[in-house]
Amino acid sequence: MTRRYDVFFSNESYRHSPPIAVADAHAYEARRLTNNSGLEWYLGLDMLPLDEYANTFVTGLNAFIFGMLVVIPFTFIPSTFVGWVVRERECKAKHLQLVSGLDYVLYWISTFLFDIMSYFVTIVGVFIIFAIFDREEYLGNGKAAAATILVFLLYGLAGTTGSYALSFAFDSHSTAQNVVMFVNFVVGFFCVVLVFFLTFNESTDKVGKALKWILRIHPAFCLGDAIINIASLSLIRVFTADGQNALSMDIVGWDLVYLAIEVPVFAAITLVLDHPARQLRQHQLTDKLFSGATAEDAAVLADADVAAEAAAIAAGERKDDVVQVQHLRKVYGGGTVAVKDLTFGVRRGEIFGLLGSNGAGKTSTMAILTGEFPPTRGTASVAGVDVVADPRAARRHIGFCPQFDAILELLTPVEHIELYAGLRGLSPAATKSVTELLLTLCELREYRTTLAGQLSGGNKRKLSVAIALVGGPEVVVLDEASAGMDPVSRRGLWTAIERISHQCSVVLTTHHLEEVEVLATRLTIMAEGEMKCLGTLPHLKSKFGTGFELSLRIDSSMQELVVQEEIKRRIPGAELHESRNQKLTFGLPPDALLSKVFEVVEDAKADKMLGITDYSVAQTSIEQVFLRVTGASMAASQGDE
Repeated sequence: MTRRYDVFFSNESYRHSPPIAVADAHAYEARRLTNNSGLEWYLGLDMLPLDEYANTFVTGLNAFIFGMLVVIPFTFIPSTFVGWVVRERECKAKHLQLVSGLDYVLYWISTFLFDIMSYFVTIVGVFIIFAIFDREEYLGNGKAAAATILVFLLYGLAGTTGSYALSFAFDSHSTAQNVVMFVNFVVGFFCVVLVFFLTFNESTDKVGKALKWILRIHPAFCLGDAIINIASLSLIRVFTADGQNALSMDIVGWDLVYLAIEVPVFAAITLVLDHPARQLRQHQLTDKLFSGATAEDAAVLADADVAAEAAAIAAGERKDDVVQVQHLRKVYGGGTVAVKDLTFGVRRGEIFGLLGSNGAGKTSTMAILTGEFPPTRGTASVAGVDVVADPRAARRHIGFCPQFDAILELLTPVEHIELYAGLRGLSPAATKSVTELLLTLCELREYRTTLAGQLSGGNKRKLSVAIALVGGPEVVVLDEASAGMDPVSRRGLWTAIERISHQCSVVLTTHHLEEVEVLATRLTIMAEGEMKCLGTLPHLKSKFGTGFELSLRIDSSMQELVVQEEIKRRIPGAELHESRNQKLTFGLPPDALLSKVFEVVEDAKADKMLGITDYSVAQTSIEQVFLRVTGASMAASQGDE
């Protein structure tokens, strides 16, 4: 008897469907004939061995996919290198190292050696994985292993130096890292795959080969092209019957040639772009361009003390000054004038304060003094050395605390001090004693083993000050050193600055008026890039203040005019300086007797019609001097407009 079975064919598993269908039919018939629905029916499937052609094709295809997966993570590696380089420049850590005596060539050599050593660790891990998974396409024979090693080695060298050259195009480390990562991924993966398939089609073969010559300029493409070519060598042999080996020019040869050329080229570009002479020339060209388009400073009547300082320096009467600045002017790109005709000198052992609001030109002046960039016009010297003509020699005499913390977050305070002591050329024995001294002086002993990135904002500033003091420089430049500190820490820092001022000169910029009162031997108040006054604190109080001021608070603004007239009548010569929020401030005449003032004000307070609730008599403060000087400057500026 014949039975017919209809079987539905599934194309998803075409190799196995016919035997499975036959087995199911036999099982059904066996259960029917034996009347045993629980009869188990076993089926075994064994594929016939692939022929050499098919086996080579499958192996090559798997190797190709594996090669693409290998390339992807390696395209991300240069982005980590460029991120750290830009970050050090962004936070001024690199500039601080240069100020401390590091040569820029040594900076790049040390950075390169560290990055390459880190990269080698990655390479060793990759080859261990290749060995564990028996990747014969990379390690199967001597030529394949040699080609793989050379590709990874030269890619590390070219990718690292290339990332250094690209770092000068960025000012933000996060932007640099993201952009380099994206470009490397696109060029090192998508472009490689695109070109690979273009070359497999006769109609697009020429286009693919032409793109290869162009895209090989990028190290990531050379890596991806070489790794995929090695992995796909068996496929190439199947389709082209070509007997090439892994070291053939069309496999990895040209990629190795490009990478070998790129290493010295990228290194040279990096050193040229970072060469001090080139940077100086670039700044000078920019300054010339914008200073020519910007009108010179209008001739203004300078403060008598400022003019006297300039005349003394011009006449050579201040040759012993450890810092001298003459007719300093700085114009930034776009024509912004940051510093206008600054002239001053700092004596030995002096704490010279620059007081001013944001945008007054303080930080720009400090940047010129430390050689970060040159002035548009004028000169500046430290210990008799011109900071433009010989910045390295000038920096030997400078200790610098920048406005923002130029610290390395993965180092401890002890490691920071030891690093900069090494840059200053201190011996190991001296380094040990200096480290303990500075940790004590800056109140950092209990944080000696704490990573700098985990320190509070105030302790980071203390560490920055400690770095500035390493090596005992003749001039210590502190750019807003106490910013972000609590009052107790600020007092401790002031004590440290007072102690070191006996061995060196200190140039101090600050927003804190109290800091100037406590520390500054002499100070200048800056506004809109100009020095508005200059002198000791008592001299400025005497010159711009009125000696004593009377402050009254009244209970109603309706009584202001009445109170003003009454005070002026009872104290002849008193002048109203300020009226704000029911508070009146009068400047008292120089010949006013304080006993008489108190008597008059007590009588006025007793008069309920005047509504005086409280009063005080005090000397003119530095705050009042600052507001008076900068207020006059702003008024004059608005009047000119």
